[in-house]
Amino acid sequence: MFFLFSLCAYLVGSIPFGYLIVLIFEGSDIRLTGSGNIGATNVMRKLGPLGAVCTLILDIAKGYLVVLFTNYMEPNNSIIVALVMISVVVGHVFPVFLRFKGGKGVATSAGVLLCLSLTCILITFIIFGLVVVFTRLVSLGSIIAAMSYPIIYFFFVYRQEPILPIFLASLSCSVLVIWRHWKNICRILAGSESRLIG
Repeated sequence: MFFLFSLCAYLVGSIPFGYLIVLIFEGSDIRLTGSGNIGATNVMRKLGPLGAVCTLILDIAKGYLVVLFTNYMEPNNSIIVALVMISVVVGHVFPVFLRFKGGKGVATSAGVLLCLSLTCILITFIIFGLVVVFTRLVSLGSIIAAMSYPIIYFFFVYRQEPILPIFLASLSCSVLVIWRHWKNICRILAGSESRLIG
């Protein structure tokens, strides 16, 4: 049962929506554009805001729906839910359909965490937005948001409902997102990270 749920979550996470959207509408490989990432930020470079929004929504949805479905099927099994949370994000980061070279897991993690707590994800999104507004660095916003979520979840949810596997899974998703941004961290420290225009 554990393996089946985890495998299905991984395969759903592996669906590379950014890659598919650019391939369908532009006939090109998003991995050859900009940062080479398959996420919404890089899709924007190729297709503009509409393509980026579509990618963002679909990447969030796959994380959210997989956890929602698992909660419905196994409402009292926090270990399976925790494994599914991690598996769907790992699928996005290491998709079998793209030879294990995927995105950074930000949107899919957001979908997973949205299913845990709307309040926590809204606070995290506000933090992300403020960082981006003041620094014009999407990557820095993503990193700080990923660092913030487990702390926010701990104070707003975990202290009232201490389900350790779920907390550890949310922490794992955050760590994976931060790790996937290690090149961005190096560029930020070097002052060479690309900023939003404006």
